[in-house]
Amino acid sequence: MTTPTPTVDVPKLGPVPRNAVIGIVGAAALFVAWRWWQARRAAAATPADATASDFQTSGLLPGVAGAVNADGTIPNAGGSNTDTVQTGGTGPGHFTSDAEWSAWVEANLPTDKWTLTDIVTALGAALAKRPTDPVQQQIVQSAIAVAGEPPEGPIVLISGGSTGITIAPAILSSSAGPTSVKLTVSPVAGAASYVAYRAGTSTPAGTSSTTEIEVDGLTPATPYSFTVAALSATGTAGPTGTAVSVKTLAALGAPTAPTISKATATSVTLSTKAIPGATSYEWRVNGADHAHTATPTYRYGTKPATAYRFSVRAIVDGHDTPVSPETTYTTKTK
Repeated sequence: MTTPTPTVDVPKLGPVPRNAVIGIVGAAALFVAWRWWQARRAAAATPADATASDFQTSGLLPGVAGAVNADGTIPNAGGSNTDTVQTGGTGPGHFTSDAEWSAWVEANLPTDKWTLTDIVTALGAALAKRPTDPVQQQIVQSAIAVAGEPPEGPIVLISGGSTGITIAPAILSSSAGPTSVKLTVSPVAGAASYVAYRAGTSTPAGTSSTTEIEVDGLTPATPYSFTVAALSATGTAGPTGTAVSVKTLAALGAPTAPTISKATATSVTLSTKAIPGATSYEWRVNGADHAHTATPTYRYGTKPATAYRFSVRAIVDGHDTPVSPETTYTTKTK
């Protein structure tokens, strides 16, 4: 007599051999156990203190105090992280200009740590590639951590800013006119501008954001002595260098009044006595600058039966002479 095979009644399948069901369940249990073991092994291989890495950017060191935390918050002055980064609308990954980037950053950095003026000043200096002090660098690094690099190029911070200047610029060359002197100085790292003084005084005689300083209002044919200092971003002057003596040129005389050598109803030809050293002549019509010529002559188009006033001045070594006396003339009729 044949013994019937034990079965298990499975819904929608009907009777299924019990041994088959036991095999399927056992295989499933083994698979689940194997996956659990793999998950435990992977967790054990990962350090418990693993966190997101510090941000890095061109010219910056990672892990700078004041940067955003791994959870997207920004440390405030008291050390607690209550200033959560705002999102939505324009934001990281969606900026189209440095101005848009700056506006978003200004709205999202904490003003309990820095004032809005501090933030705007720091961002402006960094984007313009001007020197920044340590606090400004911290602001910029936090801005990059919040919003990423600005879209128009990475920021490389330049040290200096309000840090005191300790090096004096040297006056490399000088050139003089009758009433002005131009000084060219050596650059100083961290300098925001340069200032010239008359030797022995502390009153600025001329300032410049470049290494060329113009000093005006001087007396012709007079010797002067100048020193120069570099200024930090806050306007604090560093030491002055060695004084340099410069003598202004003698006063330039005005050209003679223009003479009219040829005239018609529609034009006049003007001329003046040549000025030694003149590189060009500036012709004036009815009191207004009109044209420059390389020679002391000029042909001017006119209207018939019209009165005109003509004058001229010369340019010598880049300096203007006084304007000549005027010559009045009425053109012919047709």
